[in-house]
Amino acid sequence: MAAVLAVGLSFAVGIPLGFLLRPGMAGISDSAFGTGLGIAIPGAAVVMTWLFAGAPMPRRRVRTRLSPLQQAEQATIITEQEGYAANRTRTACCPHLRAVEAAMRAAGVKTQLIAWSADSRAVWAQCRVDEKELRRQFGLPRWVVYEEGYFSDRDQNGTPRADLVCHRCRDEEEPGWNITVVHPESYSKDAPWFPAPRQGTHP
Repeated sequence: MAAVLAVGLSFAVGIPLGFLLRPGMAGISDSAFGTGLGIAIPGAAVVMTWLFAGAPMPRRRVRTRLSPLQQAEQATIITEQEGYAANRTRTACCPHLRAVEAAMRAAGVKTQLIAWSADSRAVWAQCRVDEKELRRQFGLPRWVVYEEGYFSDRDQNGTPRADLVCHRCRDEEEPGWNITVVHPESYSKDAPWFPAPRQGTHP
């Protein structure tokens, strides 16, 4: 039905339009003008058939291919992530967070290396942080800060997040300046506390 309507509309519009345009194209022979009109009308019919049928016009598929350099970097990241998962003595954080990261891994906290590039990485740790006890045990410098917030700054009802951030290394754009941990109010309330609470105390 869409095809019939499109063809009829193409002829109904195309032929009168051709007669209106013909006087202004005196330099074109009748045969050439007729041939052009004969091509234009079916072409318009095809376009209108697509539109009436509600189908999108065909588009050329664009394939995104990684360059050899990008492929090599991606392979390096995967190798580092696999090595990190296999060896719990390995660390990936900056020097100011390295002791905390190593202690988390030694305590059995589930950790994962997250890397976007060779120079952009972070560590995810499935634990909640007792900041007061953490500072007491590790003597963290003032530029290492425990922060709580949301994954979306504009949605205060979104998914909560917590991070242990080294602001010095972040400002200097050094890799490994962040450990993302579990927010105390998140759905993972069964995540262990780190450091483990001392006997008779609660975070």
